[in-house]
Amino acid sequence: MKLTGFSKSASEGLFVKLFLFFASYQLLLHIYFVSASNDPHLFMPTVVAFLHDIVMLGIVTTLFYFIASLFPANLQNTINKIFAVIVVIVGAVLASYPKTLREYLAFPVNIFDSDMSTVKVLIFDYFGIGILVPPLVALVLGIVVLLLDFKPKIPLKIKATALLIILLLFSFTMQRPSPQPLIFSIQKEIETLVSNKKRSVASLTRRVSKSEQTGEINTLSYSTKKITNYNHI
Repeated sequence: MKLTGFSKSASEGLFVKLFLFFASYQLLLHIYFVSASNDPHLFMPTVVAFLHDIVMLGIVTTLFYFIASLFPANLQNTINKIFAVIVVIVGAVLASYPKTLREYLAFPVNIFDSDMSTVKVLIFDYFGIGILVPPLVALVLGIVVLLLDFKPKIPLKIKATALLIILLLFSFTMQRPSPQPLIFSIQKEIETLVSNKKRSVASLTRRVSKSEQTGEINTLSYSTKKITNYNHI
């Protein structure tokens, strides 16, 4: 009896094309926002952040590929589709931070210590709805790429060489705090576990002012005097 489902090469091609798309999209986002900032101090942190994006995408896609391969052939089609959708969501989440990298470098925080009130204040009172555009575009384009009948094949030697280079660069850059929000937060969580200390961060909330009570519009005010000081990264 012949079982139907994804072949090994088709399954690999599915995750490879998603990896290539989101890696390219992240690169374009980083290039655009670092160019728009006109801040030369932002270049190296952006390069490192993009490298860490590549590592994260590689880990997610590779892990899902190997997990899917453990399922019976008649289930792999469904499992691959589920994992592919998760990869698209991960790619969309990653696309949300390049626009705010400059501000994050000025005030790096552990995102695992944040809460919904902090997120709402940052989106609606500081960055604005525009911050949601890159991840929404990534989500839509990711679904389009997912539906395309195109599964690239990369020679094993090229994949092995690229993997070795990326891992070497990654290990070198991990000696300092990462400018990539998720990896930075993971570093902080590991530090907390190793030191056996509980670190808490105050929630960012918005105080109602007199101007709001009278119907006037009031926005959050942030100092930008040290916005280009990225020496801690």
